[in-house]
Amino acid sequence: MNDIKHYKRKNYFIKKGFQGRYMFNFYLMLVLLLLVFTVLLSYSTAQYLTITYENYSLQVASTPAMLFKHILAAIWIIMIPMGLFLAWAVMRYTHRVAGPLYKFEIILDQMSRGILDPQVRLREKDEGQQVVARLQAVNSFLSAKVLQLRELTNKLQAEPEVATSPELQKLAHELHAALAVFEIKK
Repeated sequence: MNDIKHYKRKNYFIKKGFQGRYMFNFYLMLVLLLLVFTVLLSYSTAQYLTITYENYSLQVASTPAMLFKHILAAIWIIMIPMGLFLAWAVMRYTHRVAGPLYKFEIILDQMSRGILDPQVRLREKDEGQQVVARLQAVNSFLSAKVLQLRELTNKLQAEPEVATSPELQKLAHELHAALAVFEIKK
């Protein structure tokens, strides 16, 4: 049996600016490559003369001038399918980078609000697996320390000396309130 889960993509663009910039840059490279090809072809055939018979007339002209219209048509025929393929390939590749970046932003935003989740998951082929491992280590470390501080705070509040001292009660209460901000997911 095939255990691969088929995921129907809902968002084709995770980080529109990031992915759009890459698509535009790769498409621009395709256009520049085709322009360089046209210039090199024109330069290498500039000293040649071409004779064509078209629409009952004989035409004689330099080869680049005769081929310009045909080269232009061929470039458009190449650019449209190659551009679509390039957009698809770049989107597919940038998903492996943009998805983890988006996930990191969400996780760091949660961490800044005190939500600690030691389990951070990425797709198998996503980039950034090493960063996820380090992020999980940081989350696990912080979760363990917050749980340890909560336990120590509870022990502190149970001490008889704290119950008799208003200053220690206030300090223990402030410490308990500061630790209550953290939400630890398991």
